[in-house]
Amino acid sequence: MSWEERFNDKAGGVILRKELFSDPETGMLVRLVRYPAGLINPRHTHPCGHGMYVLEGQLVTHMARMVQAVSSGFPEGEIMEHGAQCGRRRDGRLCHQ
Repeated sequence: MSWEERFNDKAGGVILRKELFSDPETGMLVRLVRYPAGLINPRHTHPCGHGMYVLEGQLVTHMARMVQAVSSGFPEGEIMEHGAQCGRRRDGRLCHQ
């Protein structure tokens, strides 16, 4: 299964994803998503709740930084942002700040 490239205007970059499961009756989806290092999907909402599980690297959200084997849930309508941490700059700040 190949990666689908999706350009995100608000994030200003390409997010890769693979659809692993889809149920047309309920609308439930399971996707594998890969954020390029430093790409943050800025503040947005979703019309349904969703969750994320970190397989590799670090996920940055509006709530916390999450490392491998950590999951997070987001309720319907919550204003959120999330993406991949790229590490620290020389001044000690994260590159997306």
